[in-house]
Amino acid sequence: MSANMVFIEKGTSFTGTLTAPRVVVEGEVQGDILASKSVYIKSSGKVSGSIRTQKLLCEKGGTHNGFILLNEEASITDKTMSAIEKAGTKNPGQHAPKPVAAGAEERKNGKRLW
Repeated sequence: MSANMVFIEKGTSFTGTLTAPRVVVEGEVQGDILASKSVYIKSSGKVSGSIRTQKLLCEKGGTHNGFILLNEEASITDKTMSAIEKAGTKNPGQHAPKPVAAGAEERKNGKRLW
């Protein structure tokens, strides 16, 4: 589905990929949202799928289950989305920074890293 703005009303559901500059969700979306400007998930909104946009707003009570990619230029291809999903499903958090004690310096080959 593609339009200038897509509004999923409370009590309705959509399955598929939404492509629009702006998307507002009060109902339920099962699929990816590709919004070049913004996505707004209202308190009754539920999204199950990847979101790629410049700006994401989610009211208290609104839910999202999936990947989020915030980017200044939120255009996307199927190949890019596939790579994002593939990378995130194998071992989420594998690239997360390791905790360091307060005041500790991380060193490599005797040189401070930061």
